[in-house]
Amino acid sequence: MIYFSVFFLLILLRLACSGKRKLLLEISPLVYFLLFLFVAFRYEVGCDWPTYREWYANFGIVGLGMELTFMNPTYWGIMKAMKSLDFSFPWLNVIYASIFFTTSWIFIRRQPDPLAVIILMFPLLIMNMPMSALRQAAAIGIIMVAYLAFIDKKLTKYIVLTILATLFHSSALIFVVLIPFVKGEVDYKKLITGGLLALPGIIALALSDLGQLAALRYVDTGYEAYGAVYRVGLLAISSLIFLLFFRKQWLKKYPKEYSLMMVGSSMMLVCFLSLSVSTIIGDRFAYYLIPLQAAFFARIPYMEIKNWKSFWVATPYAMNLALFSVWILLSGFFQTCYLPYDTWILGQPDSRGDYYEFWEGDYGGIYD
Repeated sequence: MIYFSVFFLLILLRLACSGKRKLLLEISPLVYFLLFLFVAFRYEVGCDWPTYREWYANFGIVGLGMELTFMNPTYWGIMKAMKSLDFSFPWLNVIYASIFFTTSWIFIRRQPDPLAVIILMFPLLIMNMPMSALRQAAAIGIIMVAYLAFIDKKLTKYIVLTILATLFHSSALIFVVLIPFVKGEVDYKKLITGGLLALPGIIALALSDLGQLAALRYVDTGYEAYGAVYRVGLLAISSLIFLLFFRKQWLKKYPKEYSLMMVGSSMMLVCFLSLSVSTIIGDRFAYYLIPLQAAFFARIPYMEIKNWKSFWVATPYAMNLALFSVWILLSGFFQTCYLPYDTWILGQPDSRGDYYEFWEGDYGGIYD
């Protein structure tokens, strides 16, 4: 299967670059560009395709995605520009994929092992977001740049990027609660204090129009984010591994990034706890944290580990492979959304009617 092949090829490339840092740094941007082509030029692939296709075909008609002009004005602007330029619908995927891959690369290239981060992001983040949730993918890419502003303690830049991400997907607004942590160093005591300071903002957000709309869309529905417990559970495990085994060493080796990892690890645990309220909400916010998880896992080989180092290095890849395999082999949604993979990069292929028949029900509304 093509998705397994891509994942294993990425791992083989990383193994081939072992001990060859110059080659590793040179090949990483090329690999990421090829992944961009793979994602951006998909055709009738991904759970979001039918919904966005309908919205694009009926752009401007009240009731067909028009509420997004309020929640995410960039959606309206991009759609309007495409219509004005007479672009066909598949270009929408190219535009949003360009935003995600460009912004996320800014974060990835700052990592000691960019290829490892790409590999660890592929099964869950890249497959689920830019291939199946366009607007949130763009927001996640921008938040990844905001993470760098957090690390560099650039408060104004962090705020601006967070607001910009919110214009693509309102879920990014939750990151305003991290503003109290940007300037100072973070430990357990400050996490609790900062959490209390952020509480009024969280309550205000929950009671706002955006909060109420989010509740209607993600809580007061019959929908579930299938597989969320596994994806978010992996984040929770990552958080515990960091806090219990690598926190002190991370502080010594990467002091500038310690505060972000402390806050990120705490948010991973909160996401897991939020599954009891709504699997969709927990899952939605978890995707924003996968880049931090990948950055942490990719640096385990650089840690001083006396015993079982091979185990610690291999475990993140094994966990991702296990979760990826379960999703591919057992998920009915995956079979419908992602198979067969097709691309229009060399010309538009024939459409497959069975793909659209599945989405004639209410399923498409989940993937927006």
